[in-house]
Amino acid sequence: MADACFAMGSKRCGAWYYLGRAKYNENRFEEAIQAFQKCLELRPRYALAGDGLGLSYAGLNRTADAISSLQEAISWQESSVRKTPEPLIDLGDLFNQQARFDEALPILQKAVAIAPRNIRAHERSPRLFLNLNRLPEAQHELEAAISTDPNRAALHYLLGQIYRKQGQLEKAKLEMDRFQR
Repeated sequence: MADACFAMGSKRCGAWYYLGRAKYNENRFEEAIQAFQKCLELRPRYALAGDGLGLSYAGLNRTADAISSLQEAISWQESSVRKTPEPLIDLGDLFNQQARFDEALPILQKAVAIAPRNIRAHERSPRLFLNLNRLPEAQHELEAAISTDPNRAALHYLLGQIYRKQGQLEKAKLEMDRFQR
């Protein structure tokens, strides 16, 4: 979706967006914030830049600013036909980390509904269901994620844990073997 900057004729927006992503990946959050803000000046209401801004605030432990930015990025795309699940995934994940499970659940469910094949959406939901001790739902989400990306080791590990907690020891062993491979 970041390529949409280029498709809309704003190469500079795309450059600022990718610079923000690079700075975020280097844990240089202040610089990432500046880059995402510049991108938003060039292309207001660009959801992925708003998402990056929220993640950067979270990296600085500025939780209120992170939540505000992520919620704003979500609202920018409410009337869009084509939506990105990224701000929803990141806000749901942030709420999950803060043990705000009742707020996280509908957000992550909306992310899955927007992009059913998005591996990140299916990866975050099981952790939330585990925190809520809703093991069958966690199992379902993980099985969906594995069907999308069967080579992702972390998913097999998590599914093995869920099977073990449900007393399905043979299935748990198979998933742990897949994880180790």
